[in-house]
This record gives sequence, structure tokens and C-alpha cells, in this order.
Amino acid sequence: MFFGTTPQIVSQYLYKELKRIAPKRVFIPFAGNFICEQIAMLACPNAEVFSTDVSIYSRAIGLGVNDIDFKFELTDEIKNDFPFLADKNDPIEKAAIVILFSEIAKAYLKRDKIKYYQNQYNDAQINVEKYFKKVLISLNKFKETSKFKFYGIDACELLKDVKENDFVFYDPPVLLGDYEKMFNALNKCLIYDEVSYTQITNDLKFAQINEMNDKGAIIYWRTNGEDLDIPKCMEKVFHYQYKWNHAYCIYSNINTKSFVGCFEPLKEDVKNIKIFDKDDEISEKSEIDVVLYPSKVGNHYRMLWVKKAQMSNAGYSFLVFINKKLVGVLQIESGMKFGSDYAVIFSDPVTPFSKYKRLSKLILYLCCTKEMLKTINDITMWDHIGFTTRVFTNDAVSMKYRGLFEMTERKKNKNSDYRNILIYHSKKHFQTYKEALKEWLLKYRNEIK
Repeated sequence: MFFGTTPQIVSQYLYKELKRIAPKRVFIPFAGNFICEQIAMLACPNAEVFSTDVSIYSRAIGLGVNDIDFKFELTDEIKNDFPFLADKNDPIEKAAIVILFSEIAKAYLKRDKIKYYQNQYNDAQINVEKYFKKVLISLNKFKETSKFKFYGIDACELLKDVKENDFVFYDPPVLLGDYEKMFNALNKCLIYDEVSYTQITNDLKFAQINEMNDKGAIIYWRTNGEDLDIPKCMEKVFHYQYKWNHAYCIYSNINTKSFVGCFEPLKEDVKNIKIFDKDDEISEKSEIDVVLYPSKVGNHYRMLWVKKAQMSNAGYSFLVFINKKLVGVLQIESGMKFGSDYAVIFSDPVTPFSKYKRLSKLILYLCCTKEMLKTINDITMWDHIGFTTRVFTNDAVSMKYRGLFEMTERKKNKNSDYRNILIYHSKKHFQTYKEALKEWLLKYRNEIK
């Protein structure tokens, strides 16, 4: 629900470091969803925890669970639509309203244009008492364990109080102007005093880190792996790659044990399957089997055999066997998920140990058959008319799909190392696997590595 929450893998690391260092004072100047405050209270129950944030969401929760009143009311229209909320004036009740409207406000803005949001808004009006009480119960549970001091002021003001040996988890916003975008909808439903705050630029980050370091504070600075210079007093102590091109990083000014980790792009399952190798032959008498396997099994071979792709887990895994030996994998997803009549080929790798130079073509020949099309249609219960795939490449065309497929679109790629995205649709379908094999042998059997 909230952009500012701290990822679990970062939370676990922070907990261990807090428990190891056992500081007497902990500063969290960017509260977000109060994950770090809870971690600090668990790891260091005797420490003083100081927290702040300027967003209405965080301020309402922080002030509410600390029984600190703040200026807040509903607009006249919202009072009319939600009369149950009109007399809720306790700080924690105000916090519950803000949490509710962090979702309801989106529906409020779009209700006149989109039926889905009108239904969502109507549901909120009907069930507001139930939803409010549910949120209030959660807030009161949080309040029982909350032993942190929340200020609701600009982070720069709180950081002025940092002293020697204080522990500071420094996690400023990644993008400038986030608060205005995130809570714009709330401004249309609720009336409250907005707190002025300082835009945390890279220059200011450096200045604050150096100043805290000079004071003798213990600093843990979290970034999202941005390509930026690092203050000389800081060293990377944590690196977790959570996407193909993105990582959570933490830098610190103290010596500590480093952590390096990576997300698991595909879950795999290793089976004892014989692999087609350089001594195996393919002929017209070869036995062909295209067998549906659990995706984890197919993923194992994709990770072994695919080099450049940023793989994702999707579709049905078909293992392709020639004479009972594995030659390749077809990972196919129903086009129904994408509003398409074409089944989507997500991956089609082959064993690198074969002597045949064009073995990858054989997998595509076998895929482009009415036999394979019937198989995928029966499994997905969707009447696909063919196959499609997407190719990331620096070239204008893909020779791999030439002949069996036609390119229907070429567009520039802005999000990876490859310049082009090519969309291909199958244009030729053989009747059976045997027919496809025979055609492949006529063209490619003599092309040996």
C-alpha cells in the first residue's frame, strides 16, 4: 500500500546490526511505514528511538499512536458521504481515517469516470464502519508496542540532534517530489496542515552524512543502487540484487560484516535426465516426445542454457526429447493472459552439447506444428491460432526465427542493454512432429559444428 516501506531483506540485516551494536539512541528520520521503528524496538528494547516524517500518512500514524493531536478534518462532501466518521476526533481515530482514505481517495477522484471506482467508493460508504474498526484495532495493537518518539517535522531538523554513538538509519526519498504525487488524492478529501520539508538532493545527502560522521554517529545509509559517488567515510556493507538491473545497497561508516545476496529469478528442480550430446544422431526414424513437465524442471535447463535473457517464471514447460534424450525446452504461456490469439513462447533453449549447428531451429520446427498447437490449446482451453515471441536484440532482425516466423513489429528498447524489441508471429505450421523433423533434416542435418 505504501511506497516507503522497508524491504524484508533490508529489515533483517538492520535488525542484526542493531542487536550487535546495541546503541542507546536510534534515529530514523524517514519513517515511511514504521518498519524500522519496530525493528529498533525489538532489537534494542532499552534504546530511545527517535522518528519523523512529513507525509500525512506517516504523520497521522506516528502522532496518533503517540497520542499527539494534529489539525485534521474531512471536507464537507466527505462528511456527507461518510457521516460515521464526522465525530472521530481522537488522534488515533484521525490516523485510522487517513489510512482508510489512502485507498478510498483514489476511488473518489475517478468515481465519475470509471464504473469500477464508483463501485469501490460505494462499497466504502456502505462498509465504512467495519473497515474503520478493523484499521483502528491494528493501530491500537501497534500503539501498545510503540515506544518511540515521533515528531512529524522535517528530517533535517531531527538530524540536528544526532550525537556521538547515536545509530542513524539514513534512508531518504529516492525521487524528488514523491510526497506531492503520492498523497495528491488525499488533499481532495481531507483538510490538514502540510509540513514544509527540505528536498534531499545528492549534495545534501553528502553534507549530512559527513556532518554526522564528524560527530561520531554510526550511520547506515540505504540506497537503491543508484550510480552515484560515495562519501569517503562510507563503505558498502550490504548489496542485494532484487531485480535484474536493480539492487538495494547499504553503506556504513563503521567496520562490519558485509552481506551480498541476489533474488532467485527462477525456482528450479533438478532431475536425472539424459542429455542429447555430440555422439547422438538425428534421423527420420528418430523418436520425438514433447512432454509437459513442472515449470521448476524446465527452469533448471533454462538457467543452464540461456545466456543473455533476463528470465522470468511464466508458462508451461515442455521438455523436448529425441530418442529419449533431452534436446531442448519450450516455455509457452497462453495468449489469453495478454488478450491475444497467439500462444507466447517465453523461452526455447537447446542443449549446447549437440553436434548439430541448427538444433535451435529444430525446437522451433517442432513448436510450429498443429500437433503442438492442439496440445497447448487443450491445456489452456483457449483456441490459439499460432505462436508469438518477443526478441531483445541489437540487430534489425533475428535469424533464428526467419522462415517459420514473420516479424510484425520492431520497436526501440529503453529498459535493457539491447536496442530493439522484435515481435514475431508464426506463419507456417506443419501437421505433425514427424513432418517438422523431416523438413528440418532436409535443410539442416548436414550443418555440423
